[in-house]
Amino acid sequence: AKTGTLSNNCALSGYLITKKNKLLIFSVLVNNYPTSATPVRRAVEKFIKNLRDKY
Repeated sequence: AKTGTLSNNCALSGYLITKKNKLLIFSVLVNNYPTSATPVRRAVEKFIKNLRDKY
């Protein structure tokens, strides 16, 4: 996966193999958030882990 961060922007794109052995390609972009990047990165990570576990 590839990450990217600018002021109030956070991105993560890549691919993963799910728990059911499927290839999943993803791209997440969050912009204009009113907080530091740390909680946003954690939320994106949780979202990607949920995708991995569900599919």
